[in-house]
Amino acid sequence: MRTEGTLIANDGILASKIYLVAGHPYLPVGGATTPFQSPELLLFGFVNRSSLSIVQIPVGDLSLESDSPFLLSGVQGEADWASILDHSRQNIPDRLAQLYDPQYLVENEDAGGGYFAYGNTYASPFISQTHTASFRVFEVQGQSFWYVGGLS
Repeated sequence: MRTEGTLIANDGILASKIYLVAGHPYLPVGGATTPFQSPELLLFGFVNRSSLSIVQIPVGDLSLESDSPFLLSGVQGEADWASILDHSRQNIPDRLAQLYDPQYLVENEDAGGGYFAYGNTYASPFISQTHTASFRVFEVQGQSFWYVGGLS
């Protein structure tokens, strides 16, 4: 069986583990670090390779937290992921719904219906609505896999 669309997770580590087993495109990219840019964005086809603009970050702007010495202009995967989770399904910006085609939610239930980012837990209208309007496909202790259907 082949599935289409992107898996949205409320926990970057959980999304990475699902990818290791299933090889399915996911957000947030980068696992626990949830970087705004990552090679996965290219691998999953979220970025049009022919229109990329790559610039070098000035050496003085680099830090231990820098993910790369280069920047892809106009690419912001982490903000796109947060924007999807911060909206109810019908209010996700059309550009994001079309680009990422969210079809599934993988939920770490320790987030209490929210999502983990930068050591914090944020409320999520997307997840709240999923609980009331979507089909839970699979559940194990502390984790659920939901089919949310196409948004685009």
